[in-house]
Amino acid sequence: MFVLHKEIQRLEVPAERVLLLQRSLTNIQVAIPGTTSQETTAYLCVFAAGKGYRIVAVLHQLSSRRLLFYLNNEGEVQQREANRILKEGIHFVESMGFILSDLDFQRLSPRERTAVWQSLPLKTGIVAAAPAAEPAAAKGVQASPPVSPPPPPSAPPTGETLAQKEQIPPAAEQRARQKAFLENIGRFLSSL
Repeated sequence: MFVLHKEIQRLEVPAERVLLLQRSLTNIQVAIPGTTSQETTAYLCVFAAGKGYRIVAVLHQLSSRRLLFYLNNEGEVQQREANRILKEGIHFVESMGFILSDLDFQRLSPRERTAVWQSLPLKTGIVAAAPAAEPAAAKGVQASPPVSPPPPPSAPPTGETLAQKEQIPPAAEQRARQKAFLENIGRFLSSL
């Protein structure tokens, strides 16, 4: 079972500890109790923590710029249990209407993994209008035991980062592409 942890604002996990990363193919309209219905992106992440693994489902609400972290309530688990909980996590996210796609994170080079991980809201967190009474340090999930951060990757020969090379199209363009894709899939399925 996955439980919402409102106190978590980001995943303080180094890229080398992330073992699996999935992201929803499209953004969908989701209404979470206590929030307004809005376009949301879903992530599912498995990372090494201490002597086991943790699984977390994250919902990124686009309009309110909020991240909602749902952790498996079993805590750290061994590989056999992690596989079962991963299936539960996939079911949890897909029950909201998302379709997940594996980002093949584990197949990237260490430098690419770090660049991709640093570009995601999961790692960096999202700062919406922060209340003045908020503690100085944002709370986050940490892989235990704490690991010193890896040395910064050397700059690629061209001076461009992976995120700069792969310019992410604006949200409106992404929605237009998604709509065209869904229409084409619909035409294909109706022709069968």
